[in-house]
Amino acid sequence: MHIIKKIHITQFRAFNNVDIPTDRNIVAIAGQNGTHKTTLLGMLAQSVTLTKKPLNAGRTIDGEFFKTDMREKFKFSEKHDKIGEHAWTVNIDSAIDERGEFSIRSYPRNDDDTPFFLRFWNDDNSRRKGTGFPQCPAIFLSLKRLHPLGEMHDLNDVELQLSAEDCEFYKKWHNQILILLDDINTIHSLSEKGVKTSMGPATEVSDATTISAGQDNIGKIIQAVLSFRRLKKNYPAEYKGGLIFIDEIESTLYPASQIRLLKFMLKMAKELNLQFFFTTHSLTILEYMTSDEAAKIDELALVYLKKHGSNIIAPPNPTWDGILKDLTLNVEEKSVGNKVEVFAEDDVTFDFLDVLLPSRIMRLVARQRQCTLGFSEYAKLQKQRIHEFITNIIVLDGDAFRGARKLKDSDIKKYKNWVALPGNSFPEHGLYDFLWSLREDPDTWDSVLGGFSSQMCFKNQTTVTDDKNLIKQWYQSIPTRQRKLLLRKYFLKHKSDAQKFLLDFVSAYNHVARLHGLPEILIDGKKSWSLWQ
Repeated sequence: MHIIKKIHITQFRAFNNVDIPTDRNIVAIAGQNGTHKTTLLGMLAQSVTLTKKPLNAGRTIDGEFFKTDMREKFKFSEKHDKIGEHAWTVNIDSAIDERGEFSIRSYPRNDDDTPFFLRFWNDDNSRRKGTGFPQCPAIFLSLKRLHPLGEMHDLNDVELQLSAEDCEFYKKWHNQILILLDDINTIHSLSEKGVKTSMGPATEVSDATTISAGQDNIGKIIQAVLSFRRLKKNYPAEYKGGLIFIDEIESTLYPASQIRLLKFMLKMAKELNLQFFFTTHSLTILEYMTSDEAAKIDELALVYLKKHGSNIIAPPNPTWDGILKDLTLNVEEKSVGNKVEVFAEDDVTFDFLDVLLPSRIMRLVARQRQCTLGFSEYAKLQKQRIHEFITNIIVLDGDAFRGARKLKDSDIKKYKNWVALPGNSFPEHGLYDFLWSLREDPDTWDSVLGGFSSQMCFKNQTTVTDDKNLIKQWYQSIPTRQRKLLLRKYFLKHKSDAQKFLLDFVSAYNHVARLHGLPEILIDGKKSWSLWQ
């Protein structure tokens, strides 16, 4: 369920008549500094409240109400924020509010004991029954959640009395999101009055007070989700869904955990009818949000805010290329027409190239071209002088150069744009033999693999095999991320093979670059490229 389907901003600071669709489970808000990202997040959060029974009796795990605090969302200027010049309308799912739409405007505040000189209420300033804010539980995680534990002088550390189910939920997702294998014994509440409250794990070797900033951030997000799980359990008939707002979600988190967090949120959105809104500058998150994988999921929306004169706009359908240029202020065109293309027998080759070649070299080739031909077909095309196959790079399996199907030495020397992967068999074979020989070695299956064990790797293999079809099926059964990590382990043990391939590839690239009139890759101390290591 998409609780807030759209927001129309009539006027709010630099927003003027802006329509922003938000009908997805996960909505990211991005843009340069000063583009009102947190302002938009605050407006969305300010659009609901929770004052009606029985849900208003519910409390979060840290004892707070399920409604957001205006002081966490906005800072106002008495000089520039004029009364009445803040107006917006949200479209709300009818399951939450049968009106389907709610309009808000700023009005003067009469109270003298408040830090704010204005307040928000419905557009006609009416307090008639049925004119109040839509009722929906919400949690707003401001930047206050990132206050370093080391700077909290009166830190209170208390073991939380969670249900066994809640404890297992926290342990599972703490480790999965951060890709850790910590054996968590207990879960603690970490708080300082007036500063913040969070959750932290204690293990056999560390206290909750010594957790990293990333663990602290993830703890706060998991705590919010756990609070909604409890609310749904306690009020199954009345609970319809909820909203979680997170400012600068990626802060303190490394790139891989950022993607894990997105996938956790997608799962929780479906299980608990949650809708997540967050601001971000993370290129990792933004690239994922605009990827083909995200498009297939179809539950991720990206709102990209840009300055347009004195106004802020939200252009529809932002692209990764446009976002990257806007955030890096780099307008260099990366035209495929000025790149060398790579042909290969299948997509397995491209897995190997991603590991074997530095990213700076990969950026010099078109990303990438797959042509499911064997080396004999390539040889025929080469002999016929087909332009495309003599002016681009062809990467073959190792057995074409060194195995049973070995080409003639005269052919190898003739085809200067050809290069073969390491090994003397089909590429998956070498990896299979290497990992099988180390299936009992605990150092091979470490935490970097995210819990991917030798047992998982060979779950369909009871004995060693040389069957090509079985090995290829085995390779495809390995998740993409673990596949790349295992390949890197393989070539760290076969550095000389990896180094030779890099040099062979550079030689083939330079041959083709000369044909295209492109700059060559210099080696042997005459270049900045680092060799494989």
